[in-house]
Amino acid sequence: VGCRLQVGHVVAQAKQLHAIAQAGASHQRFESGALGALAGAAALFLIVLLVSALVPRRLETIAAAFPARWGWALLAGLLTYAGMFVGCLILAVTIIGIPLAIALGCAVLVTKWVGLAAILFLIGRTIGRNVFGRELPHVAAVLGGFVVYAILCLIPVFHFFFCMVVNTLAVGITVLTRFGSEEYLARAAARSTTAGPT
Repeated sequence: VGCRLQVGHVVAQAKQLHAIAQAGASHQRFESGALGALAGAAALFLIVLLVSALVPRRLETIAAAFPARWGWALLAGLLTYAGMFVGCLILAVTIIGIPLAIALGCAVLVTKWVGLAAILFLIGRTIGRNVFGRELPHVAAVLGGFVVYAILCLIPVFHFFFCMVVNTLAVGITVLTRFGSEEYLARAAARSTTAGPT
């Protein structure tokens, strides 16, 4: 009987140690995931901030075009991603085309960053006007938009669809406005003048 009690005690202790080990592993995975998400958000913010500092005028042009053209932006983004997928697939089939496939993917990634910076700037500027009643500085507007974006990305399940839609819109509006070029701005001004009263 004494041996059975000792064996039962050892088994119970082993189960407790196993449960503690599992809890510790789960906690470590949670910490690793949280740190990874935080690092990713910080890296994205630095990239968006860099883009905003390099091409502020182009971002303003893209942001100004977004409210009226978001539907076309969504379509253009979907077509761009589809074209990238097909192009990368065709290029990857040939070994020589693999570097070109990587370059194509990087080009779409940069396009997304530019469009995302413009959308975040638009969100921050809208918050400044409606909440604070004034125009926020460029960097402050981007920061405000990024805070809203980051909070929405924390919502389980929803964040996947949200990020997918925003990324598609970012790519599409950048393509439509030709990276916020002066040519697009001139054409938009000409269209508004033509549509106005004569």
